[in-house]
Amino acid sequence: MPQPKHRFDNAILIAIANAPLGTTNKQIQKAISDDMVKLGIPGKPPSEATISRRRSSLESEELEKWREVHWPASFGPGGLPYEAEKAVIEMLAFDALRTPRRSRPLLRAAHWFWRIRQIKPDAETTPTADVLCAAWCMAALDLNPILKQERRDEVERWLLMGGAQGHYSFFGIGNVGELAGRGWEIIARYQAPEGKSDNDTQG
Repeated sequence: MPQPKHRFDNAILIAIANAPLGTTNKQIQKAISDDMVKLGIPGKPPSEATISRRRSSLESEELEKWREVHWPASFGPGGLPYEAEKAVIEMLAFDALRTPRRSRPLLRAAHWFWRIRQIKPDAETTPTADVLCAAWCMAALDLNPILKQERRDEVERWLLMGGAQGHYSFFGIGNVGELAGRGWEIIARYQAPEGKSDNDTQG
Protein backbone atom coordinates (compact mmCIF):
# COMPACT_ATOMS: atom_id res chain seq x y z
CA MET A 1 0.00 0.00 0.00
CA PRO A 2 1.50 3.38 -1.02
CA GLN A 3 2.34 5.74 1.82
CA PRO A 4 0.37 9.00 2.08
CA LYS A 5 2.06 11.99 0.53
CA HIS A 6 2.78 15.20 2.38
CA ARG A 7 0.03 17.83 2.23
CA PHE A 8 2.46 20.14 0.39
CA ASP A 9 3.39 17.46 -2.14
CA ASN A 10 2.80 19.81 -5.08
CA ALA A 11 5.23 22.32 -3.60
CA ILE A 12 7.78 19.55 -3.03
CA LEU A 13 7.49 18.42 -6.66
CA ILE A 14 7.81 21.98 -7.95
CA ALA A 15 10.91 22.59 -5.82
CA ILE A 16 12.51 19.31 -6.94
CA ALA A 17 11.65 19.86 -10.61
CA ASN A 18 13.23 23.32 -10.64
CA ALA A 19 16.24 22.74 -8.39
CA PRO A 20 19.62 23.31 -10.08
CA LEU A 21 21.84 20.28 -10.51
CA GLY A 22 23.55 19.43 -7.24
CA THR A 23 20.92 21.02 -4.98
CA THR A 24 20.69 19.25 -1.62
CA ASN A 25 17.52 18.22 0.20
CA LYS A 26 18.29 20.84 2.84
CA GLN A 27 18.44 23.55 0.16
CA ILE A 28 15.12 22.35 -1.29
CA GLN A 29 13.57 22.47 2.17
CA LYS A 30 14.80 26.05 2.63
CA ALA A 31 13.42 27.04 -0.80
CA ILE A 32 9.99 25.69 0.18
CA SER A 33 10.18 27.37 3.58
CA ASP A 34 11.07 30.73 1.99
CA ASP A 35 8.24 30.34 -0.53
CA MET A 36 5.75 29.57 2.26
CA VAL A 37 6.78 32.72 4.11
CA LYS A 38 6.50 34.81 0.92
CA LEU A 39 3.03 33.46 0.10
CA GLY A 40 1.79 33.49 3.70
CA ILE A 41 1.28 29.72 3.97
CA PRO A 42 0.83 28.60 7.60
CA GLY A 43 2.49 25.48 9.02
CA LYS A 44 5.96 24.02 8.80
CA PRO A 45 7.72 22.96 5.63
CA PRO A 46 8.26 19.26 4.84
CA SER A 47 11.30 17.67 6.46
CA GLU A 48 14.51 16.80 4.65
CA ALA A 49 13.64 13.11 5.08
CA THR A 50 10.26 13.59 3.37
CA ILE A 51 11.91 15.47 0.50
CA SER A 52 14.55 12.77 0.17
CA ARG A 53 11.94 10.00 -0.01
CA ARG A 54 9.90 11.88 -2.59
CA ARG A 55 12.97 12.70 -4.65
CA SER A 56 14.14 9.09 -4.78
CA SER A 57 10.71 7.88 -5.93
CA LEU A 58 10.46 10.15 -8.99
CA GLU A 59 11.23 9.56 -12.64
CA SER A 60 12.43 12.59 -14.60
CA GLU A 61 9.39 12.42 -16.90
CA GLU A 62 7.08 12.84 -13.90
CA LEU A 63 8.60 16.23 -13.16
CA GLU A 64 7.86 17.78 -16.56
CA LYS A 65 4.47 19.20 -15.59
CA TRP A 66 5.97 20.84 -12.50
CA ARG A 67 8.64 22.86 -14.30
CA GLU A 68 8.61 26.65 -14.27
CA VAL A 69 8.90 28.78 -17.40
CA HIS A 70 12.27 30.10 -18.56
CA TRP A 71 12.82 31.70 -21.95
CA PRO A 72 14.02 30.24 -24.30
CA ALA A 73 14.62 26.85 -22.64
CA SER A 74 10.92 26.17 -22.02
CA PHE A 75 9.98 26.28 -25.70
CA GLY A 76 10.21 23.67 -28.44
CA PRO A 77 11.84 20.60 -26.84
CA GLY A 78 11.30 22.33 -23.45
CA GLY A 79 7.56 21.74 -23.58
CA LEU A 80 5.83 24.87 -24.92
CA PRO A 81 5.29 25.56 -28.63
CA TYR A 82 7.35 28.39 -30.11
CA GLU A 83 4.06 30.04 -31.10
CA ALA A 84 3.39 30.61 -27.39
CA GLU A 85 6.49 32.78 -26.87
CA LYS A 86 4.79 36.16 -27.33
CA ALA A 87 1.99 35.38 -24.88
CA VAL A 88 4.32 33.85 -22.31
CA ILE A 89 6.71 36.81 -22.46
CA GLU A 90 3.69 39.01 -21.76
CA MET A 91 2.92 36.81 -18.73
CA LEU A 92 6.52 36.96 -17.46
CA ALA A 93 6.72 40.72 -18.00
CA PHE A 94 3.56 41.26 -15.96
CA ASP A 95 5.03 39.33 -13.03
CA ALA A 96 8.43 41.02 -13.38
CA LEU A 97 6.81 44.38 -12.67
CA ARG A 98 5.04 43.17 -9.52
CA THR A 99 6.41 43.90 -6.07
CA PRO A 100 7.26 41.60 -4.45
CA ARG A 101 7.93 39.44 -7.49
CA ARG A 102 6.28 36.04 -7.30
CA SER A 103 7.64 32.69 -8.32
CA ARG A 104 7.91 32.00 -12.03
CA PRO A 105 4.73 30.52 -13.50
CA LEU A 106 4.53 26.80 -14.11
CA LEU A 107 4.63 25.57 -17.71
CA ARG A 108 1.05 24.41 -17.21
CA ALA A 109 -0.15 27.91 -16.26
CA ALA A 110 1.84 29.43 -19.13
CA HIS A 111 0.25 26.99 -21.56
CA TRP A 112 -3.23 27.97 -20.35
CA PHE A 113 -2.35 31.67 -20.64
CA TRP A 114 -1.34 31.17 -24.27
CA ARG A 115 -4.45 29.12 -25.07
CA ILE A 116 -6.78 31.68 -23.51
CA ARG A 117 -5.09 34.52 -25.40
CA GLN A 118 -5.70 32.53 -28.60
CA ILE A 119 -9.35 31.65 -28.11
CA LYS A 120 -10.95 34.53 -26.21
CA PRO A 121 -13.03 36.60 -28.65
CA ASP A 122 -11.96 39.91 -27.09
CA ALA A 123 -8.43 38.76 -26.30
CA GLU A 124 -6.75 41.91 -27.60
CA THR A 125 -8.57 44.12 -25.10
CA THR A 126 -8.61 41.70 -22.16
CA PRO A 127 -6.20 42.85 -19.40
CA THR A 128 -3.19 40.64 -18.70
CA ALA A 129 -4.28 40.27 -15.06
CA ASP A 130 -7.62 38.76 -16.09
CA VAL A 131 -6.02 36.20 -18.40
CA LEU A 132 -3.38 35.38 -15.78
CA CYS A 133 -6.04 34.69 -13.16
CA ALA A 134 -7.93 32.40 -15.51
CA ALA A 135 -4.73 30.58 -16.51
CA TRP A 136 -3.74 29.92 -12.89
CA CYS A 137 -7.30 28.84 -12.12
CA MET A 138 -7.13 26.23 -14.87
CA ALA A 139 -3.64 25.12 -13.80
CA ALA A 140 -4.86 24.70 -10.22
CA LEU A 141 -7.82 22.64 -11.42
CA ASP A 142 -5.47 20.42 -13.43
CA LEU A 143 -3.15 19.86 -10.48
CA ASN A 144 -5.85 19.44 -7.83
CA PRO A 145 -8.68 17.34 -9.29
CA ILE A 146 -10.80 17.63 -6.12
CA LEU A 147 -11.47 21.31 -6.88
CA LYS A 148 -15.02 21.85 -8.05
CA GLN A 149 -16.07 21.59 -11.68
CA GLU A 150 -18.03 24.80 -11.12
CA ARG A 151 -14.76 26.72 -11.23
CA ARG A 152 -14.00 25.39 -14.70
CA ASP A 153 -17.56 26.27 -15.73
CA GLU A 154 -17.00 29.83 -14.52
CA VAL A 155 -13.91 30.18 -16.69
CA GLU A 156 -15.91 28.90 -19.65
CA ARG A 157 -18.68 31.41 -18.90
CA TRP A 158 -16.11 34.21 -18.77
CA LEU A 159 -14.67 33.09 -22.12
CA LEU A 160 -18.16 33.16 -23.63
CA MET A 161 -19.65 36.23 -21.96
CA GLY A 162 -16.85 38.43 -20.65
CA GLY A 163 -17.90 41.10 -18.20
CA ALA A 164 -16.54 43.44 -15.56
CA GLN A 165 -13.69 42.27 -13.36
CA GLY A 166 -15.87 41.78 -10.27
CA HIS A 167 -18.14 39.52 -12.34
CA TYR A 168 -15.82 36.51 -12.31
CA SER A 169 -16.46 34.34 -9.28
CA PHE A 170 -13.56 32.04 -10.21
CA PHE A 171 -11.20 34.85 -9.21
CA GLY A 172 -12.32 34.62 -5.59
CA ILE A 173 -12.56 37.69 -3.40
CA GLY A 174 -10.60 40.81 -4.19
CA ASN A 175 -9.60 43.03 -7.08
CA VAL A 176 -8.42 41.10 -10.12
CA GLY A 177 -5.46 43.39 -10.65
CA GLU A 178 -4.29 42.75 -7.09
CA LEU A 179 -4.90 39.01 -7.15
CA ALA A 180 -3.45 38.49 -10.63
CA GLY A 181 -3.56 34.77 -10.10
CA ARG A 182 -1.83 34.76 -6.70
CA GLY A 183 -4.69 33.01 -4.93
CA TRP A 184 -4.81 30.30 -7.55
CA GLU A 185 -1.04 30.05 -7.60
CA ILE A 186 -1.17 29.23 -3.89
CA ILE A 187 -3.85 26.60 -4.52
CA ALA A 188 -1.83 25.01 -7.33
CA ARG A 189 1.28 24.86 -5.16
CA TYR A 190 -0.05 24.29 -1.65
CA GLN A 191 -3.60 22.95 -1.52
CA ALA A 192 -3.52 19.27 -0.59
CA PRO A 193 -5.40 16.94 -2.95
CA GLU A 194 -7.72 14.45 -1.27
CA GLY A 195 -6.05 11.52 0.43
CA LYS A 196 -2.79 13.28 1.18
CA SER A 197 -1.36 13.50 4.66
CA ASP A 198 -2.15 16.69 6.57
CA ASN A 199 1.19 16.73 8.35
CA ASP A 200 4.72 15.50 8.08
CA THR A 201 4.24 12.38 10.15
CA GLN A 202 6.86 10.45 8.21
CA GLY A 203 9.87 12.47 9.20
